[in-house]
Amino acid sequence: MKKTKKKLAILKRLGSLIDEAHISQARIARQMNTSPALISRWKNGSITPSIESYEKLCRILNEDVDYLLTGVVKLDNIESPDREEMILRQ
Repeated sequence: MKKTKKKLAILKRLGSLIDEAHISQARIARQMNTSPALISRWKNGSITPSIESYEKLCRILNEDVDYLLTGVVKLDNIESPDREEMILRQ
């Protein structure tokens, strides 16, 4: 099955969020009651998590599901497609 550009962008953001959180894949797997191998496959884009898994991951990573799915950061009713720029402004 061919992945769309949108799915690939989501999976890339997911991998980046996991790296930025400095939480091991084993710890994420324990919190999600799954295997570290599955987390690794999500992170490297070989399979796509379910919506429920995206929600759990975002809670663990303390990230907004909207950002993960769209790449848009919402801060006080302001939208910005550039997350790094918003972080630098803080």
